[in-house]
Amino acid sequence: LFGRRILVNGSFPGPAISVWVGRPVEVSVINLLPEQRPTTIHFHGVDQFNSPFSDGIINVTQCSILNSWNAAVPKVFKLSFIPREAGTFWYHGHYSEQYVDGLYGAFIVQSPLDASVLSSLGAPYELDGPPWIWVVSDFFAVNASTLLKTPDVKMGEEPTPDSFIVNGRMSRNWTVFAPSDQRRGVRVRVINAAAMAVFTLSIDGLPLRVVELDGTVIHPKDVRSISLNVGQRVSFVLDFRRLSQLVNKSPSVFVRFTGSRHIYPGDGMRGTAKNESLRGQWKGRIILREKPMDLDCLKASWPNYTSIPYSPYPSPREINFLDARPLKQRLAPEPTHFLPYVISFRDNGFGKVVALINGATALGNWSHATADYPILYRVFLEKPQRGKLQIRNQRRYLRYRKENAGLDDAFAQTLPTISGDGQTPFVVPAHAVVDVFINNTDNGEHPIHLHGHQFFIIATNQYPEAEYLYSYNYLLRDTVSVPANGWAKLRFVADNPGVWMFHCHIDWHMSAGFMSHIIEAPEVLYEYRKSYIRAIPNEQLDSCR
Repeated sequence: LFGRRILVNGSFPGPAISVWVGRPVEVSVINLLPEQRPTTIHFHGVDQFNSPFSDGIINVTQCSILNSWNAAVPKVFKLSFIPREAGTFWYHGHYSEQYVDGLYGAFIVQSPLDASVLSSLGAPYELDGPPWIWVVSDFFAVNASTLLKTPDVKMGEEPTPDSFIVNGRMSRNWTVFAPSDQRRGVRVRVINAAAMAVFTLSIDGLPLRVVELDGTVIHPKDVRSISLNVGQRVSFVLDFRRLSQLVNKSPSVFVRFTGSRHIYPGDGMRGTAKNESLRGQWKGRIILREKPMDLDCLKASWPNYTSIPYSPYPSPREINFLDARPLKQRLAPEPTHFLPYVISFRDNGFGKVVALINGATALGNWSHATADYPILYRVFLEKPQRGKLQIRNQRRYLRYRKENAGLDDAFAQTLPTISGDGQTPFVVPAHAVVDVFINNTDNGEHPIHLHGHQFFIIATNQYPEAEYLYSYNYLLRDTVSVPANGWAKLRFVADNPGVWMFHCHIDWHMSAGFMSHIIEAPEVLYEYRKSYIRAIPNEQLDSCR
């Protein structure tokens, strides 16, 4: 690769971390980034129950991980937590644009009950060894901080990637081998770690038997392809006995990751026709025989079919896969509160386009966050004044509604409204059941991620009938793709006290201020502050001194 990459333990992307559900995890981080840059690490999808201080958000849940580039004795920063759910997750930097420059990797939480997933497949075969892990991303030859300074990006035109990569490899530079015993299947875990790209995955001649979405195990469903927005994950099983007759004589088949080119300005990918990933599609190959012993054999093992085989299997009707049914039924309780979340962008008058949440941007204006100690610590140390804060938020929101009459009147609620925006937090009382209505007035699709939670996706404007079809068992995810000029309705239960980020996962949009946060159950955090503070690793406390 070219350009300066951030390495984790000497590798790009960072090494995959595999742990067991329910067992304590301790991560020691030493920051050796040049130029004295701080950093943080966030474990995307891990709810950090009873460990909100390990969520990895600077000035929100922790102080920054101090730099040890020139230190005689490196400073060690510890994160400790216990994952409650098994599934496919990932870790990444959550400071500045560091994950775009390579600070990311897979985080897999295993469970002894994973065998129940296999039994639900209804197939008399076993999985062959450990799962395949594919981390797909867009790749920029220039550092993200440099790209953000260009005039076009300042005015809201997102940078165009130079290529797509999977596990750090360019197109046609990546190979895996099918099991020698093709009666055995392979579980594949896929993570979209891009800055912006939406990817559609397909494998020539093979259906994808999807078994997990963002940590939620689902009833197995065969599809020809599946799309992932930034931050979303999928797990599926490949059964090589189901290989299409049109490709079964080929030495290999193509794995295709196709990027949604319409989200980029101009003609999409830069580059030439020599590399598919520069034209919007990345290709790798699965070799359908034992691993060849010589290089010539490996070079000759490319697909030899002339057209993509027809697949009789459908694709999900929309990107969030709302018609997938969770294997474990969990009824969504009736809502007690309503949280409006209106997305927009505008020129700030100083040569930069900023993102707005309910009319306010987080860019350079988080007056409630201090460099001395994070918001979470403030909640621990100061008795909540929720009433005063709610009045302040309500006034701001009412002013915004008056200035933007009709934006969400069609979804007026009789429930108590939780107010907030990019500048003031949403304050949610303990045990509230919150309906979130995200109104996207922008002409781009946005992956919205809530820390500390999986939420029920009730419906979107692309599948409004899902609200009534699946009321007995809504799909749970932690990242939802909100359609362009559309909406999404979510529901979450405030059963995890903490301070949780709620933001778009397109990195360029976070840099434009597309961030907010929820203070959940501040009364509980304050009441049990001594227990929480005792659980914070000393290394975290030392970084704030």
